[in-house]
Amino acid sequence: MALVKGTGPAGLVSTEGTLPEQKVIDMDSTIKMLDLDTDQFTTMLDDLGTKAATREKVNWLEDDYAPKMVKLNAAVADGVATSAVLAPAYKDYIKTYDTLRNLTTGEAIRVTAVNADGVTLTITRSEGATAGAAMTTGQDLLITGSAYPQGADVGDLLYVQRVLGYNYTQIFRTAWGFTGTEVEIEQYGGRDPAMEQAKKLVEHRSLLERAAFWGAREFMTINTNSPKPYGSAGGMFEFIQANRFDANGAITADYIDNVLRYVYAHGSTDKVAYAHPLIGMAFSKMNRVGQGLYWSNSGDNNVHGVKVDGFVSGAYGYKLPIIVKREWNSIPEANEFGACMFIIDMNYVSRRPMRNRDTKLLTNRQGPGIDGIINEYLTESSFQIAHGGGTSGVHGLIHGVTSIAP
Repeated sequence: MALVKGTGPAGLVSTEGTLPEQKVIDMDSTIKMLDLDTDQFTTMLDDLGTKAATREKVNWLEDDYAPKMVKLNAAVADGVATSAVLAPAYKDYIKTYDTLRNLTTGEAIRVTAVNADGVTLTITRSEGATAGAAMTTGQDLLITGSAYPQGADVGDLLYVQRVLGYNYTQIFRTAWGFTGTEVEIEQYGGRDPAMEQAKKLVEHRSLLERAAFWGAREFMTINTNSPKPYGSAGGMFEFIQANRFDANGAITADYIDNVLRYVYAHGSTDKVAYAHPLIGMAFSKMNRVGQGLYWSNSGDNNVHGVKVDGFVSGAYGYKLPIIVKREWNSIPEANEFGACMFIIDMNYVSRRPMRNRDTKLLTNRQGPGIDGIINEYLTESSFQIAHGGGTSGVHGLIHGVTSIAP
């Protein structure tokens, strides 16, 4: 035992005169996390409702209405030539007696025969008031209807073949474990492993969120026994092939409106944007510089169970909810994965968890000889993302934003 002598006339003992272990630690019982819950997209998908998958591959059918437009593959020399050739992509789009209007020259034409190749047309020129004129490669022809002769047979039948969409389920596992001794130690904020459980759920859902945007569709059958096959679910980045825009610099309100002009042309109006913070800055600046019509502060709005930061007016007058993905700020901006914004039609996406294998807390996963506890969250799930590709789509992606407009 050591003798501690007080100093000064009053013999006072300072804070250093007592043992450190004797002092009660002033500790806040709440542990401050660096990041909060950031799984807005998967939260929205769950709010919309999920449909259980019954096998490792999920399928859906995508359909479309008969086409409205075709494109010329070769020039038509003058205003009297009676033959036109369509681009190969438009094979079998046109049938005999269809009427078309050239959207560049204004001339209307009528198809009197379609060659067996499906792209070579025999046409009657100068239907209506607009005189015939030479046509050039790449000009668009709008299908305006059909003009059958009286008593004619129905002729060719057109059928728009459905497209098979598919994705694979992916097994997500997030585990944590502690020795038996650690489990029994009293700690501020709670004891392990229960204290870690809430943290791991956020981490687990974050993995689902990242896969929903950036996952790659793949199924590997390396070996039927060892190693076992595995699946990987494709996300929005992989499925969105139409309406994909490289900003290659700053964005403006006019640029966004032009993007929305294409994205809102198809699908529903229930679209939500998920944006990099740099794009969020651009929207905010629109408000600060007086472009108030493009931005509406609406922090009290709730969209599919998630609070949104604001709305930007679209080309068709719709308001687009903008969710700024703060965690994307850590992704380098100088690449295609960096400063980007996904515009997602929520009526065409859904989460597809495997039957009886949606997110579960599984406890006591340790082997019988382990002096400790191992728990995990396990999810097997996929994403159904319809109409992301083709010549048009219902979703959109802006990438390559490097700055905000002055």
